[in-house]
Amino acid sequence: MTPTKITTYEYQHTDLKVYKAIFDDNWNSVRKIFDEHPELRIKPINKWLETPLMIAMGTDRSHDFVKNLLASLSSDNLISDALDAENMVKNTALHFATHVGNTIDATLVLSYSSKPEMILHKNEDRISPLLFASRLGKKNKLLEFLLLKIGVLNPPTSGIPARSLLSGDLLGPAIEGEFLELALELTKNYSRTTFTQKRDLQRSLVMLAKKPELFLSGSKLGFWGRLIYSGKSLFN
Repeated sequence: MTPTKITTYEYQHTDLKVYKAIFDDNWNSVRKIFDEHPELRIKPINKWLETPLMIAMGTDRSHDFVKNLLASLSSDNLISDALDAENMVKNTALHFATHVGNTIDATLVLSYSSKPEMILHKNEDRISPLLFASRLGKKNKLLEFLLLKIGVLNPPTSGIPARSLLSGDLLGPAIEGEFLELALELTKNYSRTTFTQKRDLQRSLVMLAKKPELFLSGSKLGFWGRLIYSGKSLFN
């Protein structure tokens, strides 16, 4: 019975308090708990193996908690453990942030990381934080930040193999996020490695085909739009 009592006690008096502190964005309420049990800062606190950092970043409003949690990690190893931790479906804390468009905490986390390639880390469903960000909407700021962070337009310094960048990991999200100018720039910069296989070209064309609204001929125009579009040739 003793182990059960300890487990129950720990759950009630640590994990639940941490949960409440996260959603209240109140770091000070659990500071003492973390000081006494520092391991609790990076351990999973629910059955889905979600850590305090994951949950806090997924709220998109617990920014003070995230800032203090990261600042409390006293070594590079602890920081790495916190950023690399995965839940049951292989999502990292960065996945949680990009899924909800949490630019503030995504920016902060990446400032602590020496591995920009974490932006391309795929979960169980083969979705990367970059792809999550690309699905948030047209030309969103988070996707733009991630693309700049990973250095996609300066391949020699990005430290990431060109084939990895173009095999659906970068070109796809650029198209998905409607950064067509960037997609064109990518294909120009990586022209020797982009379409060496037919399936690469097919994949990109399929993504474009799923977005007819990006092309004038495929847009859902209203009455005035159709009238103006149909009359364009009169002015050419």
